[in-house]
Amino acid sequence: MLKKEYHSGHVGEGNLKVFSVRKILGYVLLMGGISIAIWVFVNVYSIFTEPAKLTPFQELVSGTMEAKIRHSNREESRIEVPAEFLSYMTPLILLAIAAGIASTFVSGGIRLLAGSSVTRLSGELAMMHSELKARLDRISKT
Repeated sequence: MLKKEYHSGHVGEGNLKVFSVRKILGYVLLMGGISIAIWVFVNVYSIFTEPAKLTPFQELVSGTMEAKIRHSNREESRIEVPAEFLSYMTPLILLAIAAGIASTFVSGGIRLLAGSSVTRLSGELAMMHSELKARLDRISKT
């Protein structure tokens, strides 16, 4: 009896597999997202270990800022936000945006890679189902 192999449409010779565009893009997004995440981690760490890196942001934010807060009873209070706090928060907010982009890349890459596996498995299951149905039809006719 011959053993049939189920293929999902990917061409391959021996051990050499030809990757689909979806899979390649998935790996590129995944690796890019991980690279950006590592870059963000290193930069956040360096902000706290090397305060000299904050100099451009300290020049950008000079002096204190005032924030007005309205309470439920319509009273206002003012809070002074020191420049040092703002010089730390500016790069952290920018790095948080970069971390969000990294997260989007990683999740998109995983979805592309997982989607190709799901598509392949569903194709294999459909082929096995049709083969079993054909066998059952042959058995029922005999």
